[in-house]
Amino acid sequence: MASALVGSDQVYDYECAPCVEDGANKKAAIFCRDCSKHFCLDCSGKHDLLFRKHVKLDRTEVDKWGPPADDLGLCMTHRGEPVILFCREHSALCCHVCVTSDMHR
Repeated sequence: MASALVGSDQVYDYECAPCVEDGANKKAAIFCRDCSKHFCLDCSGKHDLLFRKHVKLDRTEVDKWGPPADDLGLCMTHRGEPVILFCREHSALCCHVCVTSDMHR
């Protein structure tokens, strides 16, 4: 049975930039270092048709992706607080409340 949903309500660590622009919610599978954008598998294929020589990193190299470049969104721990940084030690997006805690100093 096929779903009529374009995306889901699930929150991903990295979302596909083109899908977000289209109002969809899809998990990024690739990060293009040249574009500084995240792509799902479908959008990555389209990107590759135009930009074959761009350097792309897959999920095995997610530690090299860094924080999402566009809208970082809202903190998952402190609901409603905007995310302001990426904690490399914990691989987590953090708001100002997270930063002041001992966990992300």
